[in-house]
Amino acid sequence: AVVSTQSTWGTLVSRVPRVTPLKVGEHLESVSLLFHAFMETEASAAAAAADEATYTILPKKKLKQREAREIIHAVLNEKLTGQQYHAELTSRLARDVSDEIKNRLKSELDLPRYKWVVQVAIGQSKGQGAKMSGRCLWDSDTDACAQDIFINETLFCVAAAFGIYLY
Repeated sequence: AVVSTQSTWGTLVSRVPRVTPLKVGEHLESVSLLFHAFMETEASAAAAAADEATYTILPKKKLKQREAREIIHAVLNEKLTGQQYHAELTSRLARDVSDEIKNRLKSELDLPRYKWVVQVAIGQSKGQGAKMSGRCLWDSDTDACAQDIFINETLFCVAAAFGIYLY
């Protein structure tokens, strides 16, 4: 609950004894303590107000596909450049890439109340074609998707990240 500054100050002042001009020196410490108590009360009231529900429905900052795609592109290049395809290691590599993308999206974009779903598929590259598709049900005003592709001599990787805002 938000505490009124005026009522808080009045309550604190009522605790300090009346000071006559001759006793000012004796009560400097009381005045100092009073001021610190007042400042602490104001800080706790401000913190309580910040913790209260805001009932904000729409996000203050929306997900931008370009920024998310740049992060995905950077992670794919960092993790997969120089990698060779090994069937036994592919699932672990896909999990590592997916976790890194999710962690970087969370930390670098700083979008509160967004949840991330990251999908990574790695396959052997032998000149064959591959098609992938995905389907989601979401709010086009707040939710978005970004994807990128990495290809080298022995493997290909398709990564997609879905940012979903929780109301």
